[in-house]
Amino acid sequence: MAPRTPGVRAKACHLFLPDRPGLVTPESVGAAFPAELAAASEFGRGRGVPAVMPHEDVADAIRRAPRGAALGPSGLRQEHLRVLGDEGQAALTAVVRLLAGDAAERRVPPLTANALAGPNLFLLFKPGGPDGDCLPHLRPIGMPEVLRKLAAAALAGTVRAAAARLLGPLQMGVGVPNPCERVVHELKAELAHDPTAALLQLDFRNAFNLVSRAAAVAYLARALPLLRPYLDWVYLGAAAPRVYGWAVADDVVSGGAAALTRLWLPVERGVQQGDPLGPLMHAAAMHLAVLRLATAHPGAVVRAVHDDVVVVAPHSELRAVLRTAAEAGAAVDAELAPSKCAGWSPAGADAPVGWPARWCAEGVHQFSVPLGTDAFLAASVDRLAADQSRLVAAINALTPAELQSQLLLLRLCAGPRPNYWLRALPLARGTRLAAAVDRTAQGALRQLLTDARDDEAVVADLLDRASLPVAHGGLGIGGRTAVVPAASLASQLDTLRAGRHYSRTLAAVADGLVAVTGTAAGEPLAWPPAPSGGFLDDPGAPARAQGRAGVGPQVAAAAQAQPRPLGRAPA
Repeated sequence: MAPRTPGVRAKACHLFLPDRPGLVTPESVGAAFPAELAAASEFGRGRGVPAVMPHEDVADAIRRAPRGAALGPSGLRQEHLRVLGDEGQAALTAVVRLLAGDAAERRVPPLTANALAGPNLFLLFKPGGPDGDCLPHLRPIGMPEVLRKLAAAALAGTVRAAAARLLGPLQMGVGVPNPCERVVHELKAELAHDPTAALLQLDFRNAFNLVSRAAAVAYLARALPLLRPYLDWVYLGAAAPRVYGWAVADDVVSGGAAALTRLWLPVERGVQQGDPLGPLMHAAAMHLAVLRLATAHPGAVVRAVHDDVVVVAPHSELRAVLRTAAEAGAAVDAELAPSKCAGWSPAGADAPVGWPARWCAEGVHQFSVPLGTDAFLAASVDRLAADQSRLVAAINALTPAELQSQLLLLRLCAGPRPNYWLRALPLARGTRLAAAVDRTAQGALRQLLTDARDDEAVVADLLDRASLPVAHGGLGIGGRTAVVPAASLASQLDTLRAGRHYSRTLAAVADGLVAVTGTAAGEPLAWPPAPSGGFLDDPGAPARAQGRAGVGPQVAAAAQAQPRPLGRAPA
């Protein structure tokens, strides 16, 4: 968390830039994206999204609201609402439903609406080195009023499935399970099928806080009309919403009590991080830019998870793709940062002549997953293992009186951390990482729970027992090596099941797997989608996976095998 200092506040001011002439307006959005907005209007007719907020969706959002959530500016918490009686709960449901519907614009006074729209500001330091001001980059998180947050959560749950259909497969940041894994596996398949192609990562400056609200509202109000009232009173009210910082005590005057002044900033651009509908608004605005990019380069594969956009295209097209991305981003107030963009050629080609972005010789990290040469992958896995070792060492360095906290941190923090990489890395690299993670976990348990007097066989039994899930009598610490094959296979099959419907390359990989294994068409690919946590959340899944029809060592081997040279799939 960033300290509450004048320097941090001054840096935060640069995150929330004021509105100015020349930015995107509703009229310019309509002129720039007529076909896209017409398609959004067509989508909004008859797509299963109710015209009025369902009562049961509001009740479900209230019931699912997490305990202990951060409070908004008024100090009202979810725990305060839980103590209301039956009549109070009914009134709460009515208020939340009012805020989520048309009645909010008619019945909520502008001053009240502006107060509800303003969240508390929570500033986090981003990883990485300091800027020129000797402060790291800041990530602003808004903590909205609980009533507004409940309304937004209810709306988000109601439109989630429709939003995924609206934005996918180009924009996978909303309503799509395992989006980063799916994109990474698709990129690997595309580059394996055409090694002469190149990969381009696009980076947009401070996109969440600067992307055009007008673009987001224009697109979503047409495609998902249920959201229009909420977007209007929260983001398009008579006055811009504010974010409230910390309180500052004034000097004591005449012996009286010190008054408290709240630091605040107007938020005239972008969307709020912390608003349950903020990610959808951000993704919708960026989707217009991604659509423009994909339309201009039909031979490229374009995928985005919010403003993390990645393109696989012929090496000769990369400069043109970069120019198009800058123009498309500007049409939604998203500023491309060429110096932060990166290109890479699996074939080892040099950067295009006059290339303004970074060029990586050995590989890149896409969503924190390394893609590149064997040496690059090995070095990246070693760094991940070293990071895990440092985290575990920090946990073990706590005082001996904190033993229970140490065990909980090992299980709930350090333990799940590698799971994502085990699902996204190639099987051999995931196995190497899992072995290093298990060694680190076992060393930590030895240090915490044993000493030199313990019999080695007893210690070995202890470590084996500790690696079991808590439900099986273990501690849930260690045991990653045992689930690597299931984790990798589950992630890749999840990608193939979903991706074969929108990617011809993934469809070709799926057909090739079926042909190699001799299984009936679609048997392993017809399973219901894996939960977001995959097999790692279910200790019995690996054994059941081996018992399913048509799934065994052949499929696991084929899933890791280099794809056959089927040729580049058409767009």
